[in-house]
This record gives sequence, C-alpha cells and structure tokens, in this order.
Amino acid sequence: MASARDTHGGLLIAGVWVMGIGAAFLIRDLAGWSWGEAWPLFVILVGAAGLVSQLVAGSDGPGLWGTVWPLVIGAVGVLLLLSTTGQLAISTGELVAQGWPWFLVAAGIWNLVAAFWPGGTRPNPSEPMPPTPPQPPDAPPAADAPPPTV
Repeated sequence: MASARDTHGGLLIAGVWVMGIGAAFLIRDLAGWSWGEAWPLFVILVGAAGLVSQLVAGSDGPGLWGTVWPLVIGAVGVLLLLSTTGQLAISTGELVAQGWPWFLVAAGIWNLVAAFWPGGTRPNPSEPMPPTPPQPPDAPPAADAPPPTV
C-alpha cells in the first residue's frame, strides 16, 4: 500500500507536468513563437519536473548530485530557447556544435568529483558486510552462504 507521502509526491509531480505542458502552450501563444522557436520550453519542463521529483524524494533521494542534473537540463533548455528566439548571437546548430564538447568535459569532471565527495554512494570497504539472515533447517542454503562445515 502506498504511503501518503508517495501519493502526494506522485500527484505533485503529475501536477507539475500538466501545468508545465499548459504553460509551454500558453507561453508560445503569448510570445507569438512558432514551434521551431518554442520547442526548448519542453526541455526546460523536463528539468523542472526532474527538480520537483528530487525535492519530493527529500532525504530518500540522491541529494545534491541528483538535484544538480535537473538544473543543468533546465539551463540547457534556457540557452536553447534564447538561441531559437534570436536572443543569442549564435544559432541553435552552432550552439550545439560548440557546446557539446564542453558538456562532456563538465560531465566528466562532475563524475570525478562525485566519486570522491564525502557522503557519496560508493561502497566503503572498511564497513563489514551485513550478516546473512538465518535460514530455516529445511531450506536450501543461500547462494552466497558459505558451505556447511562437517
């Protein structure tokens, strides 16, 4: 059975998606943009919905590392929107062509930092492995259990 937090969190995320889709259509109409100009609104929506998902997860989620990626996706969407609407002096194709190597370098640095950041999810070899739960006498031994000694 789902907890109240799960139910409310799911409704919150669904609400953000529905509201975001409506906002994308509304912004497009109010700004007078064609879909060729307005499509990055959906990239921004993916970032916003991802951020809400991480915030709903709270302490159960991946924390800072999981929160930054939705922000990056949203920022990329904003840059693409500025490019498609002519607010940047660079076309969308040039932006992608010149920006993707920088994105790869940043993603690599991000992963290197995450690997050594305190409180990460990497395994700690100094922590003992949890014990194998006891098995009933008539049950076959667990796959990872040591063989019985005679």
